[in-house]
Amino acid sequence: MKEVIKEVLNIKVPILEPDSLKEATAQAGSEEKLLTRLNGYGHAHGSFGDARELIVEVVQELTKVPFLTQKVKVKKDGKEVEVTERDWDKDSDKKYVARALAATPAVTLAQVESLVQIRARGYKAKDKEGKEYEVSPLAVSFAARVPKEKGPKTLPAKYKTQALTLITTKLIPGGAAVLEKLNKWFASKGVGAFTPIAGQPLDSDANVEALGWLAKAEVESREAFGGLK
Repeated sequence: MKEVIKEVLNIKVPILEPDSLKEATAQAGSEEKLLTRLNGYGHAHGSFGDARELIVEVVQELTKVPFLTQKVKVKKDGKEVEVTERDWDKDSDKKYVARALAATPAVTLAQVESLVQIRARGYKAKDKEGKEYEVSPLAVSFAARVPKEKGPKTLPAKYKTQALTLITTKLIPGGAAVLEKLNKWFASKGVGAFTPIAGQPLDSDANVEALGWLAKAEVESREAFGGLK
């Protein structure tokens, strides 16, 4: 076992953890049991989030029911601007799916499940220009979750807003120390590091997009941003 320091509720706590696969396997009881636990972690911190996103995508496509939105004010370039984003308190994924299906009786749960299962196994599609691209099957992966799209999509407004808020309220005032803390938090969640684009303001659209995709990579991003208080 080796001692590591983990930050919990902003308090640094020493905790022992296995320092080899051999030791972890012995604790689990067998390789099979260890793999079961690892896959459980992989689902909870990866595939389940991807599956939720796919379900919402399919439900919105079939029902045409829009998200509930709200207007929020954020600071950019020293000015307060108003942006429209999905209202996650009133319209979480679970609430949205239930609301959209209830509002569209013609779309059945069986129809949603059938299309979700087809797409979850991977498929080919075409973008607006007619160019074909391939969407990979949903899968557990222990590689670092980097900002990556399954298709030619735009970053949802929610993540842009969160990224801009974090940049203006934490990164700009705190500088390199806060950036280091953020990247340590991302690393602990298996997400890639945020590297600001050289020569551009920290709150530029390009940096906001880059940080936003990193936030999205960590299952709805809320846990990642919750690490900075």
